[in-house]
Amino acid sequence: MDRHQRCLKKRSRHSWISRQEKTSKRLSVKISGVGKQKLFQLGNVQTERELGLPSQTLNYEELSSTFPHLQGLPVASYTNAKPGMIIGLEHVKLLTSLKIREGSCSEPVATKTRLGWCVYGRNSGDRGSMEQLHLHARVSMSNSDLHDSMRKFFAVEDAVVTKQIEAEEDKRARSILEATTVRKEARMEAGLLWRIDNVKFPDSFPMAVSRLKGLEKRLAKDPELRRKVNEQIESYEKKQYVRKVSPEELKQVNPERVWYLPLGVVTNPRKPNKIRMVWDAAAKANGVSFNDMLLKGPDLLVSLVEVLLRFREGKIAVCSDIREMFLRILIREEDKWTQCFLWRASPEDEVQIFVINVAMFGATSSPCTAQFVKNKNALDYAELYPKAVDAIIRNHYVDDFLSSVSSVEEAVQLVRQVQLIHAAGGFEFGKILSSSQEVLDLLGETGTSDSKSLNLEKERVYERVLGVVWVPRADHFTFDRTGLEGILEGGMIPMKRQVLRTVMKLYDPLGFVAHFVVQGNILMQEIWRTGTNWDEPISESLHNLWSRWIEVYLTISEVRVPRCFLGHLLPEEIDEIELHVFTDASVASFACVAYLRMSYSGGSWCSLVAAKTKVAPLQALSIPRLELEAAMMGSRLLQKNSYGTYPQHSKTLPVDGFSYSARMAPLRHVDEWRYVPSKLNVADDATKWNSGPSFDPENRWYQGPPFLRNPKEQWPGQSVVEDEADVACEELRLVGVHQAAEE
Repeated sequence: MDRHQRCLKKRSRHSWISRQEKTSKRLSVKISGVGKQKLFQLGNVQTERELGLPSQTLNYEELSSTFPHLQGLPVASYTNAKPGMIIGLEHVKLLTSLKIREGSCSEPVATKTRLGWCVYGRNSGDRGSMEQLHLHARVSMSNSDLHDSMRKFFAVEDAVVTKQIEAEEDKRARSILEATTVRKEARMEAGLLWRIDNVKFPDSFPMAVSRLKGLEKRLAKDPELRRKVNEQIESYEKKQYVRKVSPEELKQVNPERVWYLPLGVVTNPRKPNKIRMVWDAAAKANGVSFNDMLLKGPDLLVSLVEVLLRFREGKIAVCSDIREMFLRILIREEDKWTQCFLWRASPEDEVQIFVINVAMFGATSSPCTAQFVKNKNALDYAELYPKAVDAIIRNHYVDDFLSSVSSVEEAVQLVRQVQLIHAAGGFEFGKILSSSQEVLDLLGETGTSDSKSLNLEKERVYERVLGVVWVPRADHFTFDRTGLEGILEGGMIPMKRQVLRTVMKLYDPLGFVAHFVVQGNILMQEIWRTGTNWDEPISESLHNLWSRWIEVYLTISEVRVPRCFLGHLLPEEIDEIELHVFTDASVASFACVAYLRMSYSGGSWCSLVAAKTKVAPLQALSIPRLELEAAMMGSRLLQKNSYGTYPQHSKTLPVDGFSYSARMAPLRHVDEWRYVPSKLNVADDATKWNSGPSFDPENRWYQGPPFLRNPKEQWPGQSVVEDEADVACEELRLVGVHQAAEE
């Protein structure tokens, strides 16, 4: 330790911060801590050009695998990190231990402070090894970080665009499923997707007891909820989803292969009579959780967008869901003991131990297992019922089934075959909905339903956003703004958080109101630019934009998008079908929108297929570059739209601005590109506000540009010329490769 370091150590009653230039200036510093982004102020801070402290390295993954008591901490690895601050003893409160994790006397210790988790001690038994110190402090998110955190909301736009190489963990999970999935007593059985072989668990019983007492305190305040939970558990016992075990039976099991899951109860205010029981697989005991030991498995879900597009192909629509899908799948005997939980009908009773016999809500592996088992069961019937098997594999999203066919007879046959196949695997179909009352009558479904929420995000226990609403009787899609009245009305100036919540409430996977939603996203981005805090009102200038956007939002229930692409036409009446994708860009956003044009003897019919929009990045791009991005997005939208039931003849991608039309997206034929004047380009409605988005069903956004209903020789624009295209193809190929690498 040099003289300068000794000096700092002696004077550690002060706080020091490194500074580029040498100074002895005293100042005040604010640093962020954990929790709700608290700020702590350090007074009497002195700065030095160089603190002269040794750099530090921490491999958290290696450390946590060596010392199990350190697993599950919010700690990141770092290499050669140089300390930039010393917090003196006058601020010792910030360094006081709130929680502690210890191993043996020679192992490192982790403590939780107001600034985050610290890990310190020696990393081996070597007395000469370097001391390890980690201070984890959560910092405020930047605008770019906030933008990244919203990617999941926009992820539906990029569904099935790229095909990634399967990771080793996914290969392991798939091999476990293939080896363990078997038929057993008219049910399907599978093994849990263990991260490693021969998993060993610490004692989780005390943790489960503590959590049970916490649940009982909640239920003591709501006797009706306790009654429902008791009834649910009794029902699960009758269905053999769970089984009560005796202490003697438990003694025969290796205690390192037993795990107790805390029971939780979820209620939905919109469905007060229904509860859902979940088991907290993320709960930790001695730093370990059940989910820590499980693999998530490969993503076996079919693209939501593809499912919805196929739902729009046929004249007759049918939909249903699998009741209690996870709970219908048996877990193999040797894995069941890791799925124990505690319950008692009354706090005065003795605690009872239950084992869960089936896949459960909360386990990270359950969604993958459910999809694999569903598909494997169906494939065993591929020779007998090929169309039904194809529908089960391609038209299921999680437990929801959405399909469309050409006739009533086809619909009835499909539903009956799907029900038969599911029943062979222990699955049960729920209530059938259809656009045809005749189908419902033939299937013996009593009553009708006016609407079906297509919010298909059922991986979550709760609903985060409103779904697109399908009205079977009228057979169209619309939108519902229920629950937003307090925000949308009254002229109040919203907080930044309220703006984001309102924008995100719109769940629109096919882009029916993309020309409206993108304006809300642009507004959100402008709020970020101002640096407004989450619980701070937006500025007056942005409030004017908000008010204009909300005024349109209030009319969103006017949206009427026909579910079936064919409209009033029958498949046999169509002579030719074309797919047209329009693209456009502005300084604020870029967009593409696709239409099917169907020619028949009396004229032509256009149907909105899907639309995609994106806000221009914070880093400014040129208009030509944004036009290129729009064309790339349009090309991908065209590629992933395939209509096997239609005799598709041709595809075109009209673009705005001839100077860019020859430089559009790769992987498309040159003769597919056409120029269209800006005033006739319907994608322009999504990139520019103009008079504001319209939800009128007769508007060109929903009907397609009027010129598409004219004979082709009367269309504006021209094909991209060959000599321009040849020069641009190589450039576009490189852009495509670069963008694919970024994704």
